[in-house]
Amino acid sequence: MLLGWDREEVLRAVDTLGSLRVGSSDRTFAIVNTDLFEHQTSFKELHGDSLTLDSQTLSSSCRDDGLILRGFASLARYRFHNERLGDIVQLGMAFQLGYIPVTVDAINVAVATAEQGGFARTVEAFDFGRRIASDSDSIWQPIKEESQIDLERLEKRCVRDLHKHGRKGVAQAEIVKRLLRQSKQSLPGLFETAEGRQCMTDMFNAIRRCMLWGGEDVAKRFVNLIYQVYGVDNAENGRALARNVILPLAESILIREPIYLAKLARSPEVLRRIRKRLNVRHSRGDILKRRFLSRFRLRLWNWSLQVDMRTSDWSSVMVSVLGRFIPQRWRGHRRDRAVREEIIHAVNKAITSPEQYEKWVLTFQALNKLALSGELHSSSLEEIQRIIQD
Repeated sequence: MLLGWDREEVLRAVDTLGSLRVGSSDRTFAIVNTDLFEHQTSFKELHGDSLTLDSQTLSSSCRDDGLILRGFASLARYRFHNERLGDIVQLGMAFQLGYIPVTVDAINVAVATAEQGGFARTVEAFDFGRRIASDSDSIWQPIKEESQIDLERLEKRCVRDLHKHGRKGVAQAEIVKRLLRQSKQSLPGLFETAEGRQCMTDMFNAIRRCMLWGGEDVAKRFVNLIYQVYGVDNAENGRALARNVILPLAESILIREPIYLAKLARSPEVLRRIRKRLNVRHSRGDILKRRFLSRFRLRLWNWSLQVDMRTSDWSSVMVSVLGRFIPQRWRGHRRDRAVREEIIHAVNKAITSPEQYEKWVLTFQALNKLALSGELHSSSLEEIQRIIQD
């Protein structure tokens, strides 16, 4: 029986030819989580190599008719607000399917003992796993709906969210509405493929967040650069250059400094994401209240004083208001501003040197990979420069 991927018993089960073998593949059943945990960038083997979890990879180690590949981490996060309970859901499903040869009383005692030892909601997650074993397809439907992107709906949300910020928000909403409409008209080739439509999702979100970060000037600068990249792109290559430029360019412009993060924390977009993540339903009386761990730091030359306080959202409100008086050139660390200028310079070089098209596609594929993994903000400036110059 195979329940996970990073446990010693799993190694014994899948090592069909080596010394750790304890059973043959025709007697091994697999219930595998295909979701990454929070802050996890990829599945790794023991030696650190990336690993793909699919039926082809696992078919040599288990029975094809006993292989279940599901996003248990997302399901547990959605149902229990704790992705680690996905292991217990897997256990319940495996027991209900007859993969664990013990009595009901024995396994119930074991699960109850685990919960008494401090692992909350273990019994509930185990029972849930047993219930979904017979009709698992319908259980994952809410997760599928969250992953489906409707660009028209996203466009309306981008405008509606800004309308909620008073008169200034109404003016910003009109600007964003115009930029979104221009993007749809100026980038028609990106709607032709699934990859392109996903990039248009990034484009719409980037326009809204650029307006949030620095206003109309920053948003216009972003979209104008994308228009110019699209103009020199190759349609036969699926607009690969434009597709790979959008996300790293947006991430480099949206420097994650306190003012931007405070505004983002108060935005309807983030509140909506939190409600979905925690499965908050107003119809059943759920109430969402947020608390912040606010860090205040006073620094004078080599002397500093730092205080961490648990607060409501007044700290984010205060930072957002004070941010209006801080010039954009002072915002963010020196490294973040340098990365932004490096990537914008690379985009301009790609626009003005179309004869090096293949080289720039490979460059921005590497930068897009960093942006997708969240490592663009943590990679060193030297690493970014090396990718651009190679």
